[in-house]
Amino acid sequence: MLPSHGGSAAFVLFTAFVSLPCVYAATCEGLTTLETVGQVFGCGEELLHSNSTSKAQAQSIREVLVVLKDFREACFQGLHVNTVEGCQTLHSLVLEWVSVALYQLWTCEGLSHELCGQVGEATHQAQLTSWQIVKKDHSTGSAGLVSRSMEAIEDLIAAEYRKKPSKPASAELLPAWRIARLVTKELFYWVTALIWRETQWQWLSDSLTAEKVVHTAWGEPDEWLRFGETDCHAEAPLLPGGPHYKMNEEARFTGLRFQVLAALLKELRDRRGGGELVLIEVGVFIGELSRFIIEHTDFVRLIGVDPFKGADGTFPGHYSNLHPDLPLHRASQLYDSFGERGFLMPTTSVEAAESLPDNSVDALFIDGCHLYSCVKNDLESWRPKLRKNAEVLVAGHDFSPQWPGVVQAVHEERGLKDVTISTDWLFWWFEPPIT
Repeated sequence: MLPSHGGSAAFVLFTAFVSLPCVYAATCEGLTTLETVGQVFGCGEELLHSNSTSKAQAQSIREVLVVLKDFREACFQGLHVNTVEGCQTLHSLVLEWVSVALYQLWTCEGLSHELCGQVGEATHQAQLTSWQIVKKDHSTGSAGLVSRSMEAIEDLIAAEYRKKPSKPASAELLPAWRIARLVTKELFYWVTALIWRETQWQWLSDSLTAEKVVHTAWGEPDEWLRFGETDCHAEAPLLPGGPHYKMNEEARFTGLRFQVLAALLKELRDRRGGGELVLIEVGVFIGELSRFIIEHTDFVRLIGVDPFKGADGTFPGHYSNLHPDLPLHRASQLYDSFGERGFLMPTTSVEAAESLPDNSVDALFIDGCHLYSCVKNDLESWRPKLRKNAEVLVAGHDFSPQWPGVVQAVHEERGLKDVTISTDWLFWWFEPPIT
């Protein structure tokens, strides 16, 4: 948890403490009285044009300004009033953290290291005080987005505060600025993830009510065409009596499919008490996911399956018409580098499953051809290959209105059993051993 600091007037004290003579214009100085988006961006631009700003500092300022802009726009994507208000609260909090950190950067130009360190202490207290006020004001009631997002990153902030400098002071980003950058990026990540969950759950609820895949919360079907290959207009009935869907609420299973699949595999290994896992990845393309899994899960032996056709919805988005020799060559080289931990099968999913023995696979990730017939065949073909005497994992990508066939196939496969959905259009379930 974050350390406790008192003083509700911390920012006033901070600005009084650091109101020292400076050589630049009034944009940054104006941050002492009002922290608006325009002032923060103006001060950021002022520092970017300062000869005293290092390349590393300038790059970090640009990063933060981009995220701040995206953060503000993301707040208007919430479906409910509480979500929008919670997002705006977090955006205001981030704006204050960035504001005082920018003010320190501006003030410290020309100051000695010792004086700048004293300014940093005041900045530190101002940041923590504003954090505690927001957290206290949103600890109960309908403040879920605010409190959950803040709680999710408190350990990261505390760890960042404890870090020892790894470079000379002149080459280091100031701690308050470094942490403000971290808070900005992390809170933006959690806000977008929670808004995504809200939108995805609303879409799924509407689809189950309509007994077919609809688009509702995600807009009009043709909007998916900007991503390239899609099956968004396909009819996909969802008959009653389907799975028990639940939205993932765990931080470790939130993010892009790379991180989430690695976390799910670690969870499966922990549930089993250790041991090696054989993972089938259906849909390899150039092997980005394959590389991540090999690098982040040393207990996985990976079998990649891809016919390298592309035009059937196997290759992602705008790459659907890419000549298959290029991704095949890239993937082959990559899998060769895996040694005994990786094996590439450049064939269809059904043919690959037929060539492997039953009861030999621990985890399955489906991200190949996204048409209904393909996903249905994938699930049916690999089901006998999953181990019967141990818990197994089945997961996949693009459970979305862009690919209604994926949704329909999963809905039919699971019957009345559980299906978890999460960010990046992921779905999964853990299957207990068959006794």
